[in-house]
Amino acid sequence: MSAFEQQYANQIKFVRINIDDAQAQPILRRYNVRGTPTIVLLDRQGHVVANAPGWSSDQAVAAALERLAAQP
Repeated sequence: MSAFEQQYANQIKFVRINIDDAQAQPILRRYNVRGTPTIVLLDRQGHVVANAPGWSSDQAVAAALERLAAQP
């Protein structure tokens, strides 16, 4: 479990998807995942609020998670 997952465990659900899994392909297409790592953040209604291919800095990820966690 990552530090982010530990910090936001009660506020945000984290999901990892294996891009090599054939059953994951519809999800990868839906969220336009083209490579790894890719971070896709969804709000409580399931709308994409961020789609970041590549690993952003820890500070950028933390800021995005903080904004997401603060949403009602």
